[in-house]
Amino acid sequence: EARRLLENGTGIDAVACDHVLVDEFQDLDDQQIRLLQALLGQDAQPHLYAVGDDWQSINGFRGARPEIFSEFDRRFTPAESTQLTRNYRCPPGVVDAGAALMRDREELVSKTLEADATSGLTPVVHRVAGSSEFTYVANAVTCICNLVEASIAEAGRAPAEILVIVRNKLGSPFPGKIHSRLQDRGIETGSADGVRVSTAHRAKGTEAEHVIVANAAADRTDGFPTSERTHELTALVDHEQSVAAEERRLFYVAITRTAEQLDVQTDANAISEFVDDIDEHVRTTHQPFDIDQSRPTLDGVVSSTNTLAYWGGSQVGTIRLQGGYQFGYLLKGTTGQEFLEEGERYRLQNLQLDS
Repeated sequence: EARRLLENGTGIDAVACDHVLVDEFQDLDDQQIRLLQALLGQDAQPHLYAVGDDWQSINGFRGARPEIFSEFDRRFTPAESTQLTRNYRCPPGVVDAGAALMRDREELVSKTLEADATSGLTPVVHRVAGSSEFTYVANAVTCICNLVEASIAEAGRAPAEILVIVRNKLGSPFPGKIHSRLQDRGIETGSADGVRVSTAHRAKGTEAEHVIVANAAADRTDGFPTSERTHELTALVDHEQSVAAEERRLFYVAITRTAEQLDVQTDANAISEFVDDIDEHVRTTHQPFDIDQSRPTLDGVVSSTNTLAYWGGSQVGTIRLQGGYQFGYLLKGTTGQEFLEEGERYRLQNLQLDS
């Protein structure tokens, strides 16, 4: 409606100006571009100054596309462009990881970035195992809460300097469980002085000393990328290739919110392709344990059931390791075998570990 009024010559005096400044240009959609062109077409012929980053184009759900950004010169000719290639927020390792993630993307403007800082912490990817959905989520949340606790206790950060980023809150167990587990540990969340838990979309434009990206896992509706490829509101304009490309840009936004430390938690059994793409620029740890380097200490049997009689006296249950991590077990034997009991501590030998 605003564009129509301008094109009809209505209300021109109210918008007469010499300069039009647009921030976050990559977020504009077709209608906003046409409104902008109508503003520039007035008698005063104002100059346009636009700032944006097509690598952070993540509003496809409302019609924004990186192609609009890359076509700037054609839509607003004659035009001059200046690349801002120095990153003043992130440590070098994060800048390099982000560049690797966005390398050779056809829909984006090619650019070479460098960090203003000359040193910083190497990003860390935490591969979290789990024998089921329940144990994976439980272990992942434990990993994230341990990172938060260490950031406060060992690095001396205030809770408000820590940002946990999730793909989405609706339909995901991660935000609620992270909030409640941190509260159980006496760590404030959700307030101005507490640890922030935010979606990647809401985190855009913000920063934190320590950023933890949760659940950067494949084949999950709440992972990076989300496995949910269509939505009623965007079905008419989106296709699978553009949605996948935007998920990549969303992950880029998530990892580049940090000013000092970046931790990325993924599923050891379903590692995101985005995590693989930054592998050369990160350090990797394995949770709950690395069977090649350390021997886990069992903290106790959480639950068990002896109902698998047809397997010849078997038992299934959940075991908790020191640190709060959990994994499921299947104990197969003969009738009369001594089963594990809840609350007891054991040393197990000759284990066969699956994925």
